[in-house]
Amino acid sequence: MTFQLGERVMAKVVQTSAGQAFLKAYAKVYSSKFNPAIIGEKDPRILALAAPTAAVEKQVASAVQNTVAAETDLATAEATKLAKTLANDRKCLKYIDPNSYRPPKCAAGVEIGTKKTVEGFTGEILDRPLKQELKDLCDSVPEKLREAWLPENCAEIKLINKAMYEGIDLKKLKIVTVDTNKGIIVSPCKSCLYIMQKLGIPLP
Repeated sequence: MTFQLGERVMAKVVQTSAGQAFLKAYAKVYSSKFNPAIIGEKDPRILALAAPTAAVEKQVASAVQNTVAAETDLATAEATKLAKTLANDRKCLKYIDPNSYRPPKCAAGVEIGTKKTVEGFTGEILDRPLKQELKDLCDSVPEKLREAWLPENCAEIKLINKAMYEGIDLKKLKIVTVDTNKGIIVSPCKSCLYIMQKLGIPLP
């Protein structure tokens, strides 16, 4: 009986854009497809969605926002863990002679949602040239935001270049930078922050 009632409510829910958005959010949060037999027709979230109103739209928007926030937090945690691992693992430092040079910074990035990872190190020799868009941004950094070094040398820029080649959505890329000597999270330099902002990359 509960399942049948749930089915009837469900039929109304899927007819609304709010309902469809809620079901997508539900699937992300609970890592499963919505099942009215499990939730039951008395669940206030589902009953409310049976009637598309402004309040429902707000409720669904909140559910989706919470889901995105949760995925962002997860990506940040994963990037932090990876960055600290890279900072302590000499075998991960891909240089001509990793035994004679320890990069001062390493950066790890995680794409929100897909959890794809990418990494970069200060001074890393890249296999592929800078993407033109990225090169142009590096050249256009305002004088007041320039550091004593070129932005192309930064771990974050190395990472972003790899991400662009790999088709990662930059607007969903969470980047964490770690000082390899101290093992602590540090902020990207002013030049990198400028470039990240221009590319729509979430700032730390």
